[in-house]
Amino acid sequence: MNDGDPLWKSCANWLYHLEILPDNHRILWPDATMRDLAYALRDGVLLCHVASTIFPGSIDNKSVNQRPQMAQFLSLKNIKIFLTACRDVFSLKETDLFQPSMLYDYTDFARVLQTLSKLSNCEVAKSNKGDIEGFPQRLGRSNSTLNVVRTSGSSAGPSRSQNQVQEEEIYRTLANDVDEDTYQDYYYQHHGGAVSYGHGGHGGRGGQNGSQQYYMAIDQEEDIYEDLCAFKKDGSQEKNLSEFVPKEKRDYCLKELVETEAKYLEVLNMLNKHFIKAPYLTLKDTDREIIFMNIGELLQLHQDFYSQILDYISVYVGATPTNQNEVPSKLGTIFMDHKKRFLSYSTFCCNLPKAQILLDTLCAKDENIKEAVHACEQAANEGRFRLRFVGSTYATNS
Repeated sequence: MNDGDPLWKSCANWLYHLEILPDNHRILWPDATMRDLAYALRDGVLLCHVASTIFPGSIDNKSVNQRPQMAQFLSLKNIKIFLTACRDVFSLKETDLFQPSMLYDYTDFARVLQTLSKLSNCEVAKSNKGDIEGFPQRLGRSNSTLNVVRTSGSSAGPSRSQNQVQEEEIYRTLANDVDEDTYQDYYYQHHGGAVSYGHGGHGGRGGQNGSQQYYMAIDQEEDIYEDLCAFKKDGSQEKNLSEFVPKEKRDYCLKELVETEAKYLEVLNMLNKHFIKAPYLTLKDTDREIIFMNIGELLQLHQDFYSQILDYISVYVGATPTNQNEVPSKLGTIFMDHKKRFLSYSTFCCNLPKAQILLDTLCAKDENIKEAVHACEQAANEGRFRLRFVGSTYATNS
């Protein structure tokens, strides 16, 4: 480990030598930046596995949410679990620990690195991972800037001091260099299940399974980051829809119908992806059945209905003016074919009040459920999609 490296890069190298990161992880790339490391640490999952790697059993892995999916309260919970282990298991002082918000909000990343440096040099780490050198500690603090004291090597010269000042300025201004959009891109491309973690499988020392893969393996078809239920129109349907120009009254009604159905299907897909499939919204099976009722059935219904409407428009747009008068008769057939399936809304509407009351009761009694619902709402269109009122949308459309 090169003492001349910036502290964040020394930290990244330490994580690699702990065999937690794969050879090709983004923070090990030549053009990696400190922002990449901050993004990798932000959800607390990697931190918890650092502790478990240094001292197995230091953290109850069942209490760690392996896939927080950028949910703030789950990420902060993971970070708190790590910090508790640092204090209780690794004997770090309270003054050595960062506050969860310092990492999650990027307000004091220098303090985060100081904690990890302390951890890498603690007695437990030296005893259990003596072959892996801790990275240099930087002690003493003034506001958010560290006064650097090198723990080994020759004394720092003038150029070193200048580098220190520049590096500390970067730590101090990290919050200005990050935003949620770039974090989301990073999360899905390099972090949250985008790759398999641990040296195993990359020719490293961890063996086939790796020493500690800090994201549990999940079958690709079950990956929660895929929009499993998103309805995709083929290119020809989109093209015909865009070319559909209303000419008569019935054409305007048809256009309004397909636009309304598209928006409604988007709501159903959003509910399915961000609420029903959300891994951190843990509900009893009986409660889940009452709250979400037959949403899956309704989603499939509207996917089929919308698809057939688009097929109809494709035929209608492609027909000659003479034949177009014969096409509309087929539109009524689509409605009649789905008539019985639309009756499933009677079940939904009858049980809607019960579902809303149960949801309110659970959120009032269980803070974890309340926070999980809020996290789902934030993930679904930045909080503009509220689970409490979504039933009204269904009832109105039914």
